[in-house]
Amino acid sequence: MLRVETTINEPSDFKVYRAKENDPGGEKDWRGLRSGVADVHRRAKVSQAANERYLEGLAAVDQPGSIKDLIEPLGRRVTEPGSEDGSCVR
Repeated sequence: MLRVETTINEPSDFKVYRAKENDPGGEKDWRGLRSGVADVHRRAKVSQAANERYLEGLAAVDQPGSIKDLIEPLGRRVTEPGSEDGSCVR
């Protein structure tokens, strides 16, 4: 299973079409995305678009074999060299 998420650390790098904070009925323009919940609708759209582009890129990768075969080595237990009790490397 693959879970795709997007984290926006600098929301002001993105824009949202809205009025100024202190003038809600004023003229709208493209302004920096705020980090609070006020612009969550825009943050969701930006994040969804990024997720879709990422998944489209993954779908274009030509990888022979199954996903199981590809990720199986990542789940193998690794023991310390010379370890007699079979303890894992941390």
